[in-house]
Amino acid sequence: MPTGIRMPRMNSFIERWVKTFRAELLERTMIWNQTHLRCAPQEYERHYNEHRTHRSLAGAAPLRGRPQPLELDQIERLSVDRQGRLGHRHNVDWVMSGSVVLAVYGADVQPNDLDVVPSPDPDNLQRIADLLVELEAIPAYDPSWRNGLTEERCRSWRPEPLTLAQLDHLFVTRLGMLDVPPELTGTYAHLRTGATELELAGTPVWVCDPHEVLKRVPDPPRPKDLARADACAELREQLQRDSTPLGLAPFA
Repeated sequence: MPTGIRMPRMNSFIERWVKTFRAELLERTMIWNQTHLRCAPQEYERHYNEHRTHRSLAGAAPLRGRPQPLELDQIERLSVDRQGRLGHRHNVDWVMSGSVVLAVYGADVQPNDLDVVPSPDPDNLQRIADLLVELEAIPAYDPSWRNGLTEERCRSWRPEPLTLAQLDHLFVTRLGMLDVPPELTGTYAHLRTGATELELAGTPVWVCDPHEVLKRVPDPPRPKDLARADACAELREQLQRDSTPLGLAPFA
């Protein structure tokens, strides 16, 4: 492709696109015939412009803007298995916490979000940031939260700077709610010590000790904590008899 007149930066943009095109399509696709060769680049072009997230565009695509923040009651289903697989694909080091852990050990609760406590390693924080961009994540907006972000700041949120404080949010993602509390439910180092490695849809994940979740119910309890009080009491009694996890099969 000839370079345009008086466009010295044209080559750099084209070369970067060709690198992406080769890495994401040509090196992953076996071209069968000439018809396939004509169709595959067209499909990739649509994917690149309309669906693929771009870090330079803060997670948007060239022909599709960033999604608007959703209210909490607009999230219909939490896809724990797909969030877990994406985390594994990005090689994110985290420990599952929260109500998902209670359900794993047999409590009759319906998780609203997936709580994960990440390792504070800088490389791991970068992997989490990349995951959040792929998930099109935006901090949840709730005007009743005392220290919550404003709606405008939720819309303009970015994962930089890469610190635990910057990632400490309840996120609205295309796969449901994802909460990344670095200390509220216990630090990574503390939870990882007593965690159990389980398998979720073929993906290994670390699940914290359920006692860590049960003992961290806030005071005063939130409405959802009151609704789960009976289930938590039953789980405490069950754990005294048998602390074997039932597994993550219900979320697969």
